[in-house]
Amino acid sequence: MEMVVDSLIRSQALAGHDVTLVTRWKQASALRKVSPDYPVIALPPRPSGGSQAFLDVGSRWPVAAAVAFHQLRHRFDIWHAHWLYPTGWMAESVLRPLGVPLVMTAHGADVNVDEEASYGFRQFHKHDTRVRDMLKRPCWTTGVSPDICDVLHDLDAKNIRCIPNGISFEGITARKTDVFAIRKSLSVSEDTFLLLTAARNVRTKGLHHIVWILKALSRTNLKIVWIIVGQNVEGLKQQFHNEGLSEQVRLLPAISKDLHDPSLAPPSALIDLYRCSDLFVFPTHNEAFGLVALEAMAAGTATIASDIGGLRSFMRSGENSLLVPQGDESAFADAIISLLIDPKRRQRLADQGQKTAQRYAWSKVSDSYLTFYHEVISETLK
Repeated sequence: MEMVVDSLIRSQALAGHDVTLVTRWKQASALRKVSPDYPVIALPPRPSGGSQAFLDVGSRWPVAAAVAFHQLRHRFDIWHAHWLYPTGWMAESVLRPLGVPLVMTAHGADVNVDEEASYGFRQFHKHDTRVRDMLKRPCWTTGVSPDICDVLHDLDAKNIRCIPNGISFEGITARKTDVFAIRKSLSVSEDTFLLLTAARNVRTKGLHHIVWILKALSRTNLKIVWIIVGQNVEGLKQQFHNEGLSEQVRLLPAISKDLHDPSLAPPSALIDLYRCSDLFVFPTHNEAFGLVALEAMAAGTATIASDIGGLRSFMRSGENSLLVPQGDESAFADAIISLLIDPKRRQRLADQGQKTAQRYAWSKVSDSYLTFYHEVISETLK
């Protein structure tokens, strides 16, 4: 989310617009330490919520009051709330009475629900009621994938526009990567296939499946090392050890974007991992969009992922990637083997994937939002 917002702001600034970020106290404090290229305003701090994710969002009124204050002070032409809920819900309560245009973007957890994984705000009746009540009023909403837009339609949202997330296609493709040096640093020989997954270690990302997929692959004569990079992935270490797979996996901590770098690209170290891998594999359970899969495709890496939600918006199985039934570890193993033993097919999917990713460059996504902003401002001020 933070990278998406940062990239969108920078894209709009490059197009000549004056953009200010209004964000939570903690994020604003961190950003000010690195002096970003755009103004940052802090919302008031709030006590931490309940121990269960999505359980509590706090009171809307301190945030709403701050939004009203900053609007009256700065006279912004339009506000763009990322997350329909709770962010949009808090801002809408004061911007609508003020007659100020507001666009709200649904990114996933604000409207999607996965009860099995305890995912999403709307699993709780209070939050679900608030979202539905707000969408009964005239609202301008966007979803980052057709899957999200379908949910918005089901909630009877008005004025829906489907605008995807973007990637820094030029930044990814321009990166020069020393593949040999990186593989050497990972202790991966030249005759070994390198697989990559980038995700946080939470249930919805499906990283627990990798243990069993890799176990199936170890029964073949293929030499494989699997890199898993992301927050808390070290928590998987014992599972791989128990299955005798420690030598075939590399668990790397999350790679943070350098906020001193004004480019829109993901961290250079992550781009290098994309580019030196033979396959990007993404066994996720729930994706509103799936940015890392699109970045891997932009890097020219053949990609295999779960056949779900937002991934279907840009992945076409057999054309620019392979899609596999969610949670089907055997199917993932079969798909991986099929591409590793067929380099021509792997390269064809990689080439087509890169052509697809080019359509999602941030400049194009930003233009779509700017067009929508003009429509919203025009309609709101009638």
